[in-house]
Amino acid sequence: MIGFLFQILAGIFGVYLAAEFLSNVAFIGTRQTLLLIGLVFGIMNYLIKPILNFFLTPLRLLTFGLIGLVINIGIVWFTANIVFPNNLKITNFSSLLFATLIIWLTSFFFYLLTRRNWRRRRHYND
Repeated sequence: MIGFLFQILAGIFGVYLAAEFLSNVAFIGTRQTLLLIGLVFGIMNYLIKPILNFFLTPLRLLTFGLIGLVINIGIVWFTANIVFPNNLKITNFSSLLFATLIIWLTSFFFYLLTRRNWRRRRHYND
């Protein structure tokens, strides 16, 4: 459950950072919309991405893991163009790639936080 919450926070923070630092990425909306975008990223990363990874394991092996980047780009594109086309604008592919990398890095950072908290709790329970 904590992992899912961290995925939502990572999505919120990643979209915010991408909109702040990339000129061709714009977030237009309220804080509630940003929370919804984070929720969509959390659901996609927590539920749908593992299913895609499972079914695309042969491609992951053939491409040495680069299909994972394609999956992440697809998730960001889907969220920006299909789910929130009026609130999250990404104008070109290079901006989509860099926004994906920013969101992935924030997600990875929050993943490291969850792993660290889990180890700490396990150590104290022993």
